[in-house]
Amino acid sequence: MSTPELYPPKYFCLSQVYKSWVKLFSKDIYALHRLPGYDNSNVWHWLNHPIRFVELLGIIVGIEDRQHFHIYDCTFKERRRLIFGVDDSSGITIDLVIRSEGLNGQKPVDEGIRKKIDVGNLVKARGFIVQFRDLRQLDVVTIEILQDWNLEIKGWNERVVLKEKVLLKPWVIKDEINIKFEKGRETSSQKRKLDFKQLPITEQTPANLKLLILQYLETNDLHDFTISHLRSTPEIEDGARLVAQPSTSANVHYTLCQVLKSLIHDGNIILENQVYIVIGEWNIGEIINQQAAEAKRKSKNHPNLTLRVSKVWAQVTGRGGPWRGVSKGVVGEIIQDMLLKSGKWRNVGAGRWAYTGYKQ
Repeated sequence: MSTPELYPPKYFCLSQVYKSWVKLFSKDIYALHRLPGYDNSNVWHWLNHPIRFVELLGIIVGIEDRQHFHIYDCTFKERRRLIFGVDDSSGITIDLVIRSEGLNGQKPVDEGIRKKIDVGNLVKARGFIVQFRDLRQLDVVTIEILQDWNLEIKGWNERVVLKEKVLLKPWVIKDEINIKFEKGRETSSQKRKLDFKQLPITEQTPANLKLLILQYLETNDLHDFTISHLRSTPEIEDGARLVAQPSTSANVHYTLCQVLKSLIHDGNIILENQVYIVIGEWNIGEIINQQAAEAKRKSKNHPNLTLRVSKVWAQVTGRGGPWRGVSKGVVGEIIQDMLLKSGKWRNVGAGRWAYTGYKQ
């Protein structure tokens, strides 16, 4: 079989596995590889499939509690790492690492759950792959003790099916999707770029840092991210250091957290499963398309019937949880971007869109 094409990172968001918790066996983690030049990235590859988030399912076979102290901002800090050895019957065991301070600046795993985990428990863990010397581990974001042992067999089957139907087949981007994607990127690149370092000191504010982050998310077409991802980006890290005073690592982290809270409040992003998710066509487009199709169908006999932003917004926030914080304004902007592309919808005001495709 010929070597599959390795797509550059700007295309990763088009992969069906890049944005999901990929169900793998422990031995599969050792079969993953990294792209040349991206050795410090949290993105791994199976064939040419980009993988960031992994879900493991197995039995706890060992527990180790490691403690150490370090100096942070001139004070001693204690850090703990709980290491759980897991056997998923794939032939290789792997360590799950739970850190007392949380992963990538995120909320740590609940202490109550950590204390309940014992040898012999069947667990489902989600996290990021890290390389420790010659070993690979899973830095845990969430972990759950499973009481139903039938879920172990179900988990095996899910992993086998995913491998057969997706991972063992090269990922191919269709030409029409590629063209549409590139046109969208060209439109975004034409917008004025905010150069934070060139701003006067009086304008190096949290508000402009928020604009810088939004610009970065849009330019790179990111659908989700973590604080560590932002801090590994020079323009974001440098911008945050200019805002945070004094510019210690702790203050930079706090500043970014506050800006992200503001973006959540504005309804641009949500925090789910310890990952920040950007609101966009990729996660509410299906709802918009369904509502648009219904409005289009009904407008054939009732020309005054329109697609209402408020109705779409109600369905989006109706997902519950963090989705309740998505703003109507953000939903309205996404609807506008999607409908204007077709050239068959007209904004009639008051958050309503009329279908014009039936008119001669």
